[in-house]
Amino acid sequence: HFGSGGVLGAMRVSVRTLGGDEVAALWAEPTWSCSEVQAAILEQIGPTRDRLRLFHLEAELARKATLADVGVAEGSQLSLVRLPRQLLATGSHDNTARLWCAESGDCLRTFRGHGGPVRSAVLSPVAAQALTASFDHTARIWCAESGECLQSLRGHGSEVLSAVFSADGALVLTASYDCTARVWCAETGACLQVLRGHEGAVCTAVFSPDGAQVLTASNDHTSKLWRADSGESIRTLQGHGRPVYSAAFSPSGTRVLTASDDRTARVWCPESGDWLWTLRGHRGAVTSASFSPDGARILTASYDHTARIWCAASGDCLRTLRGHYGVICSAVFSPDGVLFATASQDHTARIWCAASGDCLRILDGHNEPVLCAFFSP
Repeated sequence: HFGSGGVLGAMRVSVRTLGGDEVAALWAEPTWSCSEVQAAILEQIGPTRDRLRLFHLEAELARKATLADVGVAEGSQLSLVRLPRQLLATGSHDNTARLWCAESGDCLRTFRGHGGPVRSAVLSPVAAQALTASFDHTARIWCAESGECLQSLRGHGSEVLSAVFSADGALVLTASYDCTARVWCAETGACLQVLRGHEGAVCTAVFSPDGAQVLTASNDHTSKLWRADSGESIRTLQGHGRPVYSAAFSPSGTRVLTASDDRTARVWCPESGDWLWTLRGHRGAVTSASFSPDGARILTASYDHTARIWCAASGDCLRTLRGHYGVICSAVFSPDGVLFATASQDHTARIWCAASGDCLRILDGHNEPVLCAFFSP
């Protein structure tokens, strides 16, 4: 097919954004299907990872429909809607990380190269890159498209338990069993800061929403707040009776959430260090806790094989999610709050509807426990 230029029996069709900007001009046959139209559009706009949806007036050009079926004629306009494809990264005890399409459940790529279990796997907010943390004492930055390792971050003296990008993708923050967290330059792999002060393994380290602070969770039963630029310790959050496995900021940065081996999650005020309330109900250690994107809900995962959704304002449990056959190692919301994902020692990750609690998809492919699952930003 020809995306542009006159073709006998073809009609000219303008493809525009919802804002009215023309992105492609096609000479198309009335019998063209959605895939044929999309292929012609991609010839003009270039490749994209986004999902493309096409509409003529109120009718969508679906998979089996033709242009004629939705009433497209000479001089018609098609509206193009680009939806970022939702990706999910998982890390496993099988020494690999995987990239999945959350919509289809297809495994798109496997990242191989670590010499130990992959405890953390996330995607960059600004580039087609993945970041992993491993028991082999390293974190690695990968090309998400090719699976090639771009950078190995070496310096920790023990297992690396978590790794995250800063909001602009310029920095990497790691947490390790060596009782430290480290800040790195993502481009060069240089270590910029070492955060020392915990007396036990640092299980998690995250940046605050504004990037000014770092929050860590440790086996020493505490969480700590640090200045991201200087590595100075600001405040210690004390109250859990057992190791603290995860710590997270609310989207506004005005609350901190921790998850502990003491079977509870706690909400704190980061300004004062005051403990505000406790989420009780799990029958095993709480492995992770995170806020929904709007800050209204909290999602926890536990050794008791369940995940729970809570009201962030009251601490009430709204829903208990059952289905995994092993410890749930992590649970996170999608960026729009519509879905959440869980990773389990039963060798699977699952994608759930946050509103109904229904399990929508089981991601089966790892050969060992799945230790983490994170959506693309």
